[in-house]
Amino acid sequence: MRRDVTDADQVRAALQQVVDVFGRVDVVVNNAGQGLQATVEEVDIADARAVLELNVLAPLVVMQAAAPLLRATGGGSIVNVSSGTTLAAAPGTGPCAASRAALEMTSGARFDPPEKVAEAVLEVVRTGAAQVDVVPAAYGGSA
Repeated sequence: MRRDVTDADQVRAALQQVVDVFGRVDVVVNNAGQGLQATVEEVDIADARAVLELNVLAPLVVMQAAAPLLRATGGGSIVNVSSGTTLAAAPGTGPCAASRAALEMTSGARFDPPEKVAEAVLEVVRTGAAQVDVVPAAYGGSA
């Protein structure tokens, strides 16, 4: 099903469709996102706003819509996919890195290196854990 995750009505309708068809929501994965490569002097403010809308506010809308549905059926998992740019932003990635860091702070998540993302997502779903730390100790994690 195609939906615009920046539109709260479409998000609610999509989740309701899942409930109507399957009876419940067990897992929600916020994977929509967009990068933005530009220097501070070159970045278009409208582009930066669009990145913040998609990378931070849209997942928040999804979490707000999904949480009551998950809670009503005894729980489930919300997985928010972020980016390695939050560990060490490269030149020109400021707005994107800031948006991904904001997502992490909003959801309480920690960065999952790309090679462990699928494994971490499955582990969260399998165990029902609130979060899984797969960040290497050198970057402040416990893995």
